[in-house]
Amino acid sequence: MVDIGKLKGNKKWGALEQLAKYFEENEDLLNLDGWFNAKRQVNINGIEKPFPYMVFITFGSILKFDYLVEPFEKVAWFLPFKYKGCSFAFSHEKFGLKILSYDDKSNHEIERDMLIQVIKMIKIADELLEPIATEQVEKGNITIENQFHKFNERYLFFRKKANEVFQNDNVPVINGEIGLASFLNNRSQRTKEGFYYGQAMLDAYFSFLEHLCVLLLPMNGYDRNVIAISNFMTANWIGKYKQIFNIDDL
Repeated sequence: MVDIGKLKGNKKWGALEQLAKYFEENEDLLNLDGWFNAKRQVNINGIEKPFPYMVFITFGSILKFDYLVEPFEKVAWFLPFKYKGCSFAFSHEKFGLKILSYDDKSNHEIERDMLIQVIKMIKIADELLEPIATEQVEKGNITIENQFHKFNERYLFFRKKANEVFQNDNVPVINGEIGLASFLNNRSQRTKEGFYYGQAMLDAYFSFLEHLCVLLLPMNGYDRNVIAISNFMTANWIGKYKQIFNIDDL
């Protein structure tokens, strides 16, 4: 949970409170029927919807609005609220964030204004949370997603493409003969494409190697009170490799 006491000591807290005064909790919709009774979705051209997790942190964790967790299948959370007297709700569903409208008196102008205010609040919340997030990272209180297969498949993909290019020696035949120009153009094209795929393969390989070292760190006697995880994460692959396999020189 977010430590509100730490946030209130930040000068930006007042700006967040100023924007939040137009929003209030809506307990009337804090039930399963509330999710079903929405009249429409709010979609404003030219304004992208904010990231769901930042909406949840801003309203659920910082402002302490009540919400429902997994009220239905494929719905992560549902958070109703009022903006200038009109009823709305955030709903984080399978295909992303939905902003639902429940009020006939709501109109395009109110909905646009509401969404703009939400985005401003989230920006302030992000700035408020940055030092706290940095502190938690320094303490090693983080979870890193295992993307072993994604990095490995990326490496194998570019390796396969590079092999296909270099092994393809088919040269266009014109009137039963291979022209010098065709031969040179073909070789030049294969060399260029092979170089691009080869470079991408190497980049993918070392990204895979660094990610693997990060995943292996907790299994290598890692003590977060001794080694700052941020220093390990920002080290190059050689530094990570030395740390994981206890190698002095490489």
